[in-house]
Amino acid sequence: MKRLQNTREQGARDHSGRWLAALLLVIGAAGLSVKAHAADNCSMVLQDYYNWAKGTEPGYYHEIGFHMTTNLNTGKFASWSVGRIDYKPPLIGIDFFFPARLVGEVQQTFSDRVWWHYPPGGGFPDGHPFDPHASDKLGISIRVHPSDPQKARVTLTFKSWGNGTMTIDATCDQGHIYGFKQYHQHGKGLFDITLTKEKGVIIR
Repeated sequence: MKRLQNTREQGARDHSGRWLAALLLVIGAAGLSVKAHAADNCSMVLQDYYNWAKGTEPGYYHEIGFHMTTNLNTGKFASWSVGRIDYKPPLIGIDFFFPARLVGEVQQTFSDRVWWHYPPGGGFPDGHPFDPHASDKLGISIRVHPSDPQKARVTLTFKSWGNGTMTIDATCDQGHIYGFKQYHQHGKGLFDITLTKEKGVIIR
């Protein structure tokens, strides 16, 4: 009887082992069939926006909407920038070359700049971040990275602070153009840009 019991236990272990091996084989095959996600090619992404900005249609002109959020790893503040940018074609001279790019000036607001709303009839005011009356002017330039067409080169010009600049080597992925950069003395910042294809009415 003891020998029969041992035989049954061994068979159960062998059966479980075969099921486990089969399960691992299926999981491994599934893993091999899943492709790793790859970032988009920034040169192709930007070329699409270049083409849109250069195009026209009866009664309308094309432009690019710009939106950027920043967030610091120190939690000091976040920012929101919005505006419109234009296409600038490449400029070639005898001893210089400026590549095609998207350029413009936008308004940047900050979470640590609070504006206060005073209710009618008195009472305590409500504080709101991103004061629209205390925004900065921010210059924007976006082009294909000069040494890696998979990436974009973003240059920010702080026009409200003496025209200092910051350059970010950015990745293009699923509609976002983003990168990390030390934000002066405030901490490491995530800069996340989205662009939109827009059009305006031509007024004659």
